[in-house]
Amino acid sequence: MKSLSLIIFLFLIIFHARSQEYEFDIHRKKLSDVIKLEQTLGSEPSKTNYKHMLPAGVAQPILFTRKQHNIPDLQVLYFYYEKDSTFYSIVYEWDESNKTGYLENNKKSQEFMKNLIQKYNDLEKLISKEFGQSKSEGKLSPLSKSEKEGGLTKRDVWNPDDSTEIELTTVISNYYEKKNMVTTNPSHRIRLYVRNTQQKLTPSPKLSQGKIDSLTLVARSLFQTLANKNFEQA
Repeated sequence: MKSLSLIIFLFLIIFHARSQEYEFDIHRKKLSDVIKLEQTLGSEPSKTNYKHMLPAGVAQPILFTRKQHNIPDLQVLYFYYEKDSTFYSIVYEWDESNKTGYLENNKKSQEFMKNLIQKYNDLEKLISKEFGQSKSEGKLSPLSKSEKEGGLTKRDVWNPDDSTEIELTTVISNYYEKKNMVTTNPSHRIRLYVRNTQQKLTPSPKLSQGKIDSLTLVARSLFQTLANKNFEQA
């Protein structure tokens, strides 16, 4: 009985440690909180030359890299609101091309792909343990499908509340084809998105009295022109 209790205790410790590697509480945490987390995990601050198209008020993300074993290194991007440093979204990405660039015909071994599938399954179990069953589509078997067009794909989505969305996706494909000017290269990646779906609306700009008076004159002029049936001028 004591042995069983010890096993359960150790499992809970491991589960808690793993869950602490990912931030799902996107509403109550701020940039300073995740910077401390990344420092604790030994992550490396990184730079990206990519310019993200983002809504007004959302800053370009800060990026950290975490070393991984037998799978691509993890890159974490934190997108935050400039006003208060709360989060717009967080993206966790395991993608070989982040390190090597897009190499032509970059096929991977079966062992590599199995490791990536295992990582996806571990993430799915971890998130489901905390937030329940996901809405799921696709599957990651048989492995032989990775050699065919489209490869192996899977997507799982959780909605813990009405303002949070967690999406886990993967593409594992060794398919390579080159036709004329179009090249389809193998792709091996996992992405985990944590999104704040609560709208933070920008206050509507206030009009000065001078601007209002000016617009009133324009409106009156337009109505008078229409009343005179001078449609071309209107």
